[in-house]
Amino acid sequence: MIPTPELNLAAATPLLLISVAALLVLLGEILLAGRKTFLGRQVTREWLGSMLSIVSAVFLGAVVVLSCQNFIVGSSVVFNPENPLIQLDRFANFSIALVCGAALLSCLLSVAYLAELRINHGEYYALILLATAGMVLLVSAVDLISVFLGIELMSIPIYVLAGFDRRKLRSNESALKYFLVGSFASALLLYGMALLFGATGHTDFAGIRAGFEVGDPLAMIGLGLVIVGFTFKISSVPFHQWTPDVYEGAPTSVTAFMSVTVKVAAFAAMARIVISAFDPAAESLSEMLWVLAALTMVLGNVMAVIQDNVKRMLAYSSIAHAGYLLIGFVAATEQAY
Repeated sequence: MIPTPELNLAAATPLLLISVAALLVLLGEILLAGRKTFLGRQVTREWLGSMLSIVSAVFLGAVVVLSCQNFIVGSSVVFNPENPLIQLDRFANFSIALVCGAALLSCLLSVAYLAELRINHGEYYALILLATAGMVLLVSAVDLISVFLGIELMSIPIYVLAGFDRRKLRSNESALKYFLVGSFASALLLYGMALLFGATGHTDFAGIRAGFEVGDPLAMIGLGLVIVGFTFKISSVPFHQWTPDVYEGAPTSVTAFMSVTVKVAAFAAMARIVISAFDPAAESLSEMLWVLAALTMVLGNVMAVIQDNVKRMLAYSSIAHAGYLLIGFVAATEQAY
């Protein structure tokens, strides 16, 4: 008989809470949208949107409080000790608190904005929560499999959110561009993960680190493809072209959500995988990343200056900030990280 694995659900508590919130929001939209009154109050589109936003904010706030408590205590729990796909340690709790705090503010920001544009649909908050769940999975992942699942769960709802104002052609264009570029980046990332598995025989970070050989071409190509996949997500030059168009075309509340949460999740996951899995290739990685950091800082700031659209200017500013953050990876020391 195959032994039943001992799973520690405490490691998945933030993910479960956000998933439950997404289901409640979807059910609330279905059950209340067709009613005229609820608890003596008239059910309008604005009232329903406000209630669903509050439900989302309550659950996200609970996750922020829980993550802050775990961060202060310094607890570290693994979902499955025999096959540790996710690990809820101080680093993960810190990242989860940032992501969920930004998502909470985005939900509160969206109520009046969506009502003004008359696109206040309940599935908006469900998509925000599902994308946040993907980010929570991503920042706590210690295995390439859970990294890829987290990236896809994060990205697919954001593709829809970018085109949420489907009456506007620019919003549809931003969603299509983000989907095409994101799919290409995911394909490169997945191919790199396959090469790393072929070179090391492992998908967990500890196993990859133990089996990684700097002189192995298969391992180095896999490393390069994984880093390229992440540089798409963090909008590093030369993989930044999608950012200004998507930021400009997406609804402003979605742009605010993306500009913070996606960057935090992508950088946190990249930091964990570089430190935990690619440490043997730190010198080679530093030589590659300093060029990307320099190009990203220069091009992001220069292009921001010449923009006549505020959202495009902020998009290029976000690109420049990605270059600043890459400096920590170039130094590759504990203090830099």
